[in-house]
Amino acid sequence: MSSNPHDHYFKYVFSRSGPAASALRRLLPPKLAQRIDFGTLQLISGDAISDALSARHADLLYLVQLAGQPALLYLLLEHQSSVEPLMPLRGLVYALPVWLRHAESSGLPLPPLIPIVLYHGKAPWRAATAFQSLIQLGNDAELGQVLRQYTPHFDLHLVDLGALDDEALALDDPLAALALNLFRAVPRRDDLHEVLRQQRANLRRIVANRDRGAFEASFTYIAQANPRADLQAVQNVLLTEVGAETKELYMSTFQQVFEEYEARGEARGEARGEARGEARGEARGQETGRRQLLLKQLRFKFRDEVTPEIEARIGEAGNESLDHWAERLLVSDTLAAVFAEA
Repeated sequence: MSSNPHDHYFKYVFSRSGPAASALRRLLPPKLAQRIDFGTLQLISGDAISDALSARHADLLYLVQLAGQPALLYLLLEHQSSVEPLMPLRGLVYALPVWLRHAESSGLPLPPLIPIVLYHGKAPWRAATAFQSLIQLGNDAELGQVLRQYTPHFDLHLVDLGALDDEALALDDPLAALALNLFRAVPRRDDLHEVLRQQRANLRRIVANRDRGAFEASFTYIAQANPRADLQAVQNVLLTEVGAETKELYMSTFQQVFEEYEARGEARGEARGEARGEARGEARGQETGRRQLLLKQLRFKFRDEVTPEIEARIGEAGNESLDHWAERLLVSDTLAAVFAEA
């Protein structure tokens, strides 16, 4: 289970059928959304991907009726602050076990699976969303046409929240609308006070529904995902927007979040000195093992092309670079392509 605050808030909000249906109805292509009976939407999995991959993504899997037939909607939240060029490959890797489990439990035919990626990074998404675009088919058009027959056709429906305007995020469910606006605002370091003022109608509907859990989850997300936020100022804005009559009801919520926030800060400060040496040693050991494995794989595939310069570069790399190169190795035909900049 990931400790990522985006993950927790995403799953809290969209594990609920109301917010999930509201968001999917708006974010999916209209011709597809019109054929889905969102009244049949049910969550069937909150963790289809492995724990090892959950640091990058959070996922939810739903079953719906699409034109009278069962279909799967696979909603994925992309945590990374930068664009991931391998996202179509990752999406396919995540989707295959879902189909395999279905085949083992229910047999054939397999249901359609629609992968929806919510991206809320700082930079606009400019990478490919089709798996076929990752495959090098060469310059021979005739040969490329033949090879294309043996290449999986798998596209992502990618939603770049930063590219959507306020109208696109004006959903009929108040929690879904608030969550998507916060997901869009936090990575961009938007003025949260202004965002919350713009969300006053949704905040008031959440309060009117007496959905204290949603209110608490949203404030907690702001505190955890944006450590620089002035929580006292955010609290004042929220109390102003939801009305003075709710102050007593929600003061305990604010106090609890403040205490947890302060306790985490104190714990981090106390533990940092004790754990720093041990953690550094453990991390160095893990990185060394990963470097050795990557070098072994590179030498196996490219043999004498692996120069001392390449070895030195790997020896100085951190986990993020090692991850990136290991993934590039799977789809690259040349050593230069493995180390090409995204």
